[in-house]
Amino acid sequence: MKPVILEMTAFGSYAKPTTVDFQKWNHSLYLIAGDTGAGKTTIFDAIMVALYGVASGKGDHKARTFEMMHCDYVEKSTDTRVALSFLHMGKLYRVERTLHFKKKRGTGEYEKTTPSAIFWEPDGQPLEKTEQVTERITKLLGMNAEQFRKIAMLAQGEFKKFLDADSEEKNKILGELFDSSAYVYFQDLFDAARKKLEQERREKGTEQIRRVMEDFLYPEDMGEEERAVLCAGHPALEETLCQLADRDGEEREALLQKEQEYGRQEKALHEKKGGAQERNRQLEELFQKEEAYNALQKKQAAMEALKEQVDKAERAFYKVKPKQAAAKKAAADYERALRETKETKERLEILVKDRENRKLAWEETGKKGEPLIAELAIRIDSLEKAIPRYEELEENRRGQQEQQRLVKEAAERRKFAEEKKNRLAQELRALKEGIKELEGADVRKERLAGSLDRARENLDKLISEQGLLAQTAAIRKKEECLQKERQILRETTCQAGQLEAAYHKLYQAFLSGQAGILAKNLEQELQEQGEAQCPVCKTAFQAGQVHSFAEGTEEIPEKSQVDEARRLFDEKDGERQEQSRKTAQLEAALGEEKAGVTARMRELAADCADWETLCREGYLEELENRYRQQEETAKEAFALAREQSKRLEALKEQAAEKETEEKDCAAAAEESREQEQAHRHAAEKKKAAAEALTKSLPCYEQCPDRESAARQRRIWEEEKKQWELRMEQALTVYTEADRKCEETGGILRAGTQALPKYAQEREEAAKIWREEMELAGFDSEEALQQALYPAGESDTAAQQWITAKRAQLTDYENALKNTKERITELRERTKGQEKTDLTKLDEDIKKQGERLEELQGKLRLCEKRYENHRLAAAAVKKANQALKDTEAAWIRLDDLANLANGSNAAGGRLSFDRYVMGYVFREVLEMANRRLAIMSGGRYELLHEMYARRGNAAAGLEVSVFDMTTGKSRPSQSLSGGESFFVSLALALGLSDVVQNHAGGRQLDALFIDEGFGTLDSDVLDRALAVLNRLTQGNRLVGIISHVARLEESIPQQIRVKSGKNGSSIEIVQ
Repeated sequence: MKPVILEMTAFGSYAKPTTVDFQKWNHSLYLIAGDTGAGKTTIFDAIMVALYGVASGKGDHKARTFEMMHCDYVEKSTDTRVALSFLHMGKLYRVERTLHFKKKRGTGEYEKTTPSAIFWEPDGQPLEKTEQVTERITKLLGMNAEQFRKIAMLAQGEFKKFLDADSEEKNKILGELFDSSAYVYFQDLFDAARKKLEQERREKGTEQIRRVMEDFLYPEDMGEEERAVLCAGHPALEETLCQLADRDGEEREALLQKEQEYGRQEKALHEKKGGAQERNRQLEELFQKEEAYNALQKKQAAMEALKEQVDKAERAFYKVKPKQAAAKKAAADYERALRETKETKERLEILVKDRENRKLAWEETGKKGEPLIAELAIRIDSLEKAIPRYEELEENRRGQQEQQRLVKEAAERRKFAEEKKNRLAQELRALKEGIKELEGADVRKERLAGSLDRARENLDKLISEQGLLAQTAAIRKKEECLQKERQILRETTCQAGQLEAAYHKLYQAFLSGQAGILAKNLEQELQEQGEAQCPVCKTAFQAGQVHSFAEGTEEIPEKSQVDEARRLFDEKDGERQEQSRKTAQLEAALGEEKAGVTARMRELAADCADWETLCREGYLEELENRYRQQEETAKEAFALAREQSKRLEALKEQAAEKETEEKDCAAAAEESREQEQAHRHAAEKKKAAAEALTKSLPCYEQCPDRESAARQRRIWEEEKKQWELRMEQALTVYTEADRKCEETGGILRAGTQALPKYAQEREEAAKIWREEMELAGFDSEEALQQALYPAGESDTAAQQWITAKRAQLTDYENALKNTKERITELRERTKGQEKTDLTKLDEDIKKQGERLEELQGKLRLCEKRYENHRLAAAAVKKANQALKDTEAAWIRLDDLANLANGSNAAGGRLSFDRYVMGYVFREVLEMANRRLAIMSGGRYELLHEMYARRGNAAAGLEVSVFDMTTGKSRPSQSLSGGESFFVSLALALGLSDVVQNHAGGRQLDALFIDEGFGTLDSDVLDRALAVLNRLTQGNRLVGIISHVARLEESIPQQIRVKSGKNGSSIEIVQ
């Protein structure tokens, strides 16, 4: 991505429309200068907002949204707008983003609105949705906003953060830039598999055992030591559970046998008690039955009176009352028939009058409708006969229209053919002119073929020396190996020094300890014997003399510890000497190889003076590019000549085709002209025939076409149908009125004839009722009602009362009989027997039950404990087997997961993705060191460290700075402000280069650097500018924001930003 034109309106501090034309500069390094707060960084912000809709930088800038970038120097009624035209992969693109604030109704305030965006591609339709524009640009450039900031927008202090970041933070940045998702996927895959297997082992193994032991029933007599065995994870758990289950089974069998014996004893006592209870029950029942029988005899008189009352009520209800109801019904039927006959006679008189009126209406309708229907029938018939002539008329009209359409089509075909003929004539003239211009293309093609062969010969000569290029690359790799060997030598020397110091410290402690032991022995000997002699120096000591012996130490190392320390030191010192020899040999061999390669390279290129020239960054690529450029130039010229030759042949073929096509168009135009005349004549004939038919139709003015004639016919048919319907309805109404009269007269005659019958039935029913009253013993209707009074007024109540009282009498008689029979039976069974006292038997049964219940309680506890122990043993056995089945897989998977996640690595946690990113990071450091060597004057070199400074920290992407003047490396945090800046800048540029050059990387033709040059001295600043100037090779655009005056002197191309009362403005200096 290379910016071409940037446009800003009401953006940041720029109120007025402002345009930055990046095409005006001859050199691609430019400076953005101006006062603090004038709006220098806003130019970079505008580029970021145009591409991604967010401002540049992080930290304080992170909260700056597009909405916040509206210029405070103008009202919100002015839209904020940024537009960027940029080149990418040789194509020109343009993106524009606009922010429009809407005014709230009634308040005068502006409300936030969604930004709009539009993106133009050279070969596609404009894209207008904001999210889709950002997504498309991200895909086009191959990086999102955050990645663009890290690679192309080097903001203030941001690239030093990458230098000082730990391995974890560097890994996040490199993972986003180089897509480490595949390696993280494998890490997560191992970790997920381990967690799944761990969960499975926990559920089927340890967790299962834990759940089983949570519900485990411990024996009451078990001590603490035995309980300790019964815990999850104990090796003897399964065996102990099996032993407990066996012991519980034996105890259970003994208790079951004892339970059977107690049960038999309790059963015998219950059988004895049952016999006594049955005798006592029968004696008690005999007493109760005798009492009940005496009570029943006392009710006998009342029951007889009730029986007489119920008999009388039954005769009245079931015999007399039905005859009474029949007599009343017959009387009511006679009165109803008499009333209906009178009503029917009145209704018949009304119907007769209505029939006469309906007859008159029917006759009147017939007089009006019959003549009108006949006239309509005549009209319909005449119109029906004219329909075929209407069809013939329409057929002629359609034929006329069809011929006119054909005339129009023929005319259009003729016009098209004539126009095409004229156009072909013009094209043919243009082709002939093109053929004239391309004459001689074959001769030029042959001449340029020779130039292409000479260019390829030069390139092949360079390619034949690819072995020399490979040898140069191999020497560079050996130089890297030499640097590593030097680092190993430094580390080995440091380690040997540390081991030597440790050895001397132990040796001195050992000597001091031995002197203390010797002094202690001498003092003890003086106290016991009064004299002593030193076994080392043979000095004699006497008791009473003042002596000064060495003091002993609390911790005295063993002789073996001292020897081991000396051995470790000698071993490491030997490694140091061997590494020193190896390093010296490698340096000598590299010197010889460099001399040989330089001599061979000088034969290929005269400007290759020494090894430094050969190793100069990009030299070999420049040489090869020079030869390839010559080849490409010749190839393009040859391709152009060949294309012109092909174009000449193609033009000749096209000219021949155009001549043939022109003749065909002339013939087609003549044919269309003849067809046009024929169709025009046929249309005139159809028109004359239609006019003749029009004159032969008498109703033409009223019905000009077949459709209107058919419509008129339907109107007359509908009118005729309506009159026919009215006549039919009048007849139907009259007929219905006559039918009702006849029907009502029949009903009247039948009712009059039935009246004597109803009167006779009434007399017979009354007579039967009176006879039934006399037979039942009732002399009057009042006596009848008095007999039914206790039963209630309604038939249902009376029937229920009679049924209930009759059942009461039956129950009394049955109870009297059954009680007497039961007394006789019980007296026979209890003859000579007395009641038995059950207290003693109840006490014996209670005691036996308590013994049995106690035993069953023990048995239940034993069975519960047995089942618990048996199931626990089986579950533990199954869980142990499950753990055993997956043990080998668990060990392998745990080791793999720990290895992938770096959990078991020494010297810090080195995960799989950081290990892979370490190789990318080395490439970044290699590119960074090329520029760092220039900026630091060859003093500093960035070293990749695989191990972390803390044992539990993330490792794999650590970096230290090797100082060539001291021969030692140190942390990057120890660098001064100026050193830290150019080291960080070199690292950031290296990262940017690797991202672009890496397989699948992105192409960036622009770099933006914001501040940081103020901490550099004059020499370092010159070297840094030299590096930045080199970055512009290949047409890359590099922009710098800075206040440093030296940069304003050194960089002629500038954007000078000035702040004013009405906002900022810019001035382009070339």
